[in-house]
Amino acid sequence: MSSLYQLSVRPLTPSDFPDLTAVLDATGLFPPDLLAPMYSDASADAAEPCVWRVVCLDTRVVGFAFSRHETFTEGTWNLLAIAVHPDAQGRGAGRVLLAEIESAVRTHDARLLIIDTDGGDEHAGARAFYNAQGYRHEATIADYWAPGADKLTFWKSLSG
Repeated sequence: MSSLYQLSVRPLTPSDFPDLTAVLDATGLFPPDLLAPMYSDASADAAEPCVWRVVCLDTRVVGFAFSRHETFTEGTWNLLAIAVHPDAQGRGAGRVLLAEIESAVRTHDARLLIIDTDGGDEHAGARAFYNAQGYRHEATIADYWAPGADKLTFWKSLSG
């Protein structure tokens, strides 16, 4: 790829699923066959608003993010998934994708955005990325995902 490229973000559509399968295969975030049901279930639940976005490098979809309002909270949203294909990482795609999610959830009166991630070494890059985007590590729950796999929660104020 040349050093000149165009990043853009837009809402996810079902026609993006093939490209996102490649993202999920490459990142291992979750099994690709869960994407369509996740999208369908979240989009059908009008009681809890959600935001899906994809990021494109030139015209190719290289990543996505999904955020949903936290039930029983006043303006707290959770970023449940964010992934950028490894071939596109380091080019600002994750940064613009997360900024668009923040902007989109603000239109739903979001005041906080939280992100949960794994505490293992293989997720150190994700944690550094969240810190660089202004997220603060708030809590750790030991053995949450599995024995020896801690859950780390980050948060950022979206108000003010």
